Amino acid sequence: MSTSKLQGFTLLELVIVLATLAILASLAVPNFTVFLERNASESDINLIKKLIYHARSSAIDSGQHVTLCVLDDKQKCDKRSDWRGKVTEFLDPNRNGIVDNNERILQETIAGRHASSIKWRSFNRRGYLQFSPFGLSTTSNGTFTYCSQSNIARHQLVLNRQGRLRKREPIGKNSTC
Repeated sequence: MSTSKLQGFTLLELVIVLATLAILASLAVPNFTVFLERNASESDINLIKKLIYHARSSAIDSGQHVTLCVLDDKQKCDKRSDWRGKVTEFLDPNRNGIVDNNERILQETIAGRHASSIKWRSFNRRGYLQFSPFGLSTTSNGTFTYCSQSNIARHQLVLNRQGRLRKREPIGKNSTC
């Protein structure tokens, strides 16, 4: 009777493989965290772009002014300019930035789930965006500055008078969030 050779790993081989895997994992985890944060910020930025394009399209389709903003408790556009939270798009024919009784809310969406701040600044210093029935921005030029929770990802969306966006990235580390 012949004895077959036993096959398997020795304890030393197993320890070497586990140590190698631990070293590789310690190198990969920080990069994976940055990767996840960048994807989360891209998701937030794409949502903001979608909201802006939808508001512009709604203004053109309805033939009325459309306002996009974060509302306060009195259904008035909040002028604090931080766009994290519930962003509301509504028909605003009187262009006052307030949801009046006869004005219809078109869409409400939670924005900035992964952001530490999303700031909107424009030349007229309003805390909201407005589009005319021609698709033009009534606020002139403006900029959204997006900062992620750990400030790894910082981006800007620049809106021109025609209602078109362009992305400026990455912005400098000296920019305020």
